[in-house]
Amino acid sequence: VIPYAIYTVPALLCGFVAYNMKQPYGVGASLFPLLGARTRRVGTAVDVLCIWALVCGMATSLGQATLSISTGIISLST
Repeated sequence: VIPYAIYTVPALLCGFVAYNMKQPYGVGASLFPLLGARTRRVGTAVDVLCIWALVCGMATSLGQATLSISTGIISLST
C-alpha cells in the first residue's frame, strides 16, 4: 500500500462531504454520511480530538528538536 493513501483517503472524504453535501469543512463533518443529524455533537468531539493530537504532536517535535540542538551545541563546545 502506498503510504500517501493514509493522507489521501481522509482528504478525499473531507472534500467530498464539504463540496457535495454542503457540510462545514472539517474532520468531524466527514462523519455525516454515517451519523446524519447526530454529526454535530460527535463531530465537535472528533474535531477537538484532532486539534489535541496536532498540539501534542507539535509539542513532541519541538521538544525533540530542542534536545537535538542542545546536544549539538554541547558537542561543538567541547
